[in-house]
Order: sequence, then structure tokens, then C-alpha cells
Amino acid sequence: MTVHFAPCTAGGFCTCDYTVEWYKDTTLLHSATYNSSPAIYTHADVPDKMPGNYYVIIKDNCCDGQVVKSVVVNVPKPWDVLVAGPCFLCGPGQSQLEVVFLNQQPSGCTYQWTTPDGNIVGSANGATVIVDKAGTYTIEATCGPCSKQADITLIQCIIVATNEVWSPNLDWTLSPNPTDGDLKIEIFSKELTGPFEIRAMNALGNEVLPRKLLTGTKEAMMEMEKLPSGIYYLSLHYESVIVARAKIVKQ
Repeated sequence: MTVHFAPCTAGGFCTCDYTVEWYKDTTLLHSATYNSSPAIYTHADVPDKMPGNYYVIIKDNCCDGQVVKSVVVNVPKPWDVLVAGPCFLCGPGQSQLEVVFLNQQPSGCTYQWTTPDGNIVGSANGATVIVDKAGTYTIEATCGPCSKQADITLIQCIIVATNEVWSPNLDWTLSPNPTDGDLKIEIFSKELTGPFEIRAMNALGNEVLPRKLLTGTKEAMMEMEKLPSGIYYLSLHYESVIVARAKIVKQ
């Protein structure tokens, strides 16, 4: 990182030096004394810890109170990809898989879907793909000089019975989605008054949070901050019947 500053030139004579402090998110990274511009500092860290807000504070060591702060330079989190899709492939039919970007949406990307044996699935350069077989699918997204991969596994299920009923007079909202912390849930139904139970599962069908029981209320908060980034599926239960589902992206 480099910062340029204008030292004192009063009367053509100036023997002052300057303390330059380098910060990231209010944390002091480095401090050094300079008597001329520019000041240069190289910050080394693991890639996951590089994103943040960087700035410089320059102090005139000849004049107390002469302090200047630079503009703030934001280094964003690197983009990453996940695959959104169902957990199971049940009976004959098709399922759609799609790319989900985390942290930022790069432009000019190309895509390729493959199976573990290297066979290309679907049409070239598609952000979505339709599949009709259970198994593992890999997406490789190439955006500029960078490429990222993500996998999803569809499990073949055997349908023996169902107690799933979708209520035409019920709706629910989940926000924010995507989320990096708490998820607010609101249920809207004149027909069903509760109690309701909310369950959260990952892409493999494993419950990842304690079940949330709503008695006498139709609002809840799901604490998702400690969950790994990925796709999660929430189901709303009323009297042991699933009445609504939703897909959540955890950043």
C-alpha cells in the first residue's frame, strides 16, 4: 500500500518528519516515521483475513494536532460459489441446480457442470442445469482469471407415504435472505393459529439447529450466525404436518 502526502515547505526549509500509521478496521497494523513522500507499507495476511477497510493517519511531529486521515479503501471479500438445489430426487422427474454467488457478484463468468467421472452435464456455459438422476454434480465457475468449484449431492429417495399438506391460506416470510446472522420469520395465516414448529436442515437432510416451537406467537428468530456458509432448508410444521418450506442462503 502506498500513500502520498505533501510535507511542510514553509519558506523552503522543513526538517519535520511525519508518523504514518496504517490501520485496518480501526486496528493499527504498522507505524513508521518518514521525512518525505510517499510512504509504503506491505501488509501480509492469509487471504481470508485480507478483506476489510484500510486507511492511513499522518501526524506532523513538529506540530501537535496536525493530523490527517486518508480516504478509506475497502478490500471486499473474494467471491465464492455454492450450488442450490433439492436434497433428494424422488421418483421419475427432473430437478434444477443453480449457481449461487457469495460475497459479491462477479461479471463475465462462464460455467461448466460435470459428474465425478468428468462427463459434462447440460448445455455449455449455463448458470443452471436440469438433471434427472441422483448423484454428485460439480459446477466450475470461471470469472476473469479466477475459477471456483462447488458440489451438490442428490440422494435418491423412496416414497412410501407422505403427510405433507400445503395450506392455501398460509404464507410466511424469512428475512434477510441471504443472511449472515439472525433470520426473522413471520407466519401469516387466519386458518391456522399454532402452535407451529420450525426445523432447519442442510443439503444432506441433517437437522442443524434446535427445533423452534412457536406457541401463542407467529414470529421467531433463527440464530444462523454460527452455521457454515451454504444452502439450508426450513420447514414449517403444524400438528406434525409440513405446511410450508423455504430455501435459505447462509453467507
